[in-house]
Amino acid sequence: MSFLRLSAATACAASLCLLSSCETGGGKIEAVNPTVAEMDQLDVQWGLQPRRARGNPRRSYAAPSPSTSYTPAAPVREPVTQPAPAPASIPPVPPQTDSATINSLR
Repeated sequence: MSFLRLSAATACAASLCLLSSCETGGGKIEAVNPTVAEMDQLDVQWGLQPRRARGNPRRSYAAPSPSTSYTPAAPVREPVTQPAPAPASIPPVPPQTDSATINSLR
């Protein structure tokens, strides 16, 4: 291994050890996501203004009122008043075969 690679590896290992053992603010860093209340408290601690609620998201929208200039794209069809045609005669059912015949075909 060359001297350059050895010194780079030593520097990376030293920085990794130093960074993993440092403490910020006198305590350990938590790896969990803060709650909204904790985030609001931190914002106030850091000098930011508190958040204002913007209301709940809208889940329903008002339908637009029908305009007077509306014309349908196609003419309206008249309803069908004739009864549906009678179905054709049902085809005869083929004769049933016994299971021995079916098993012999396998």
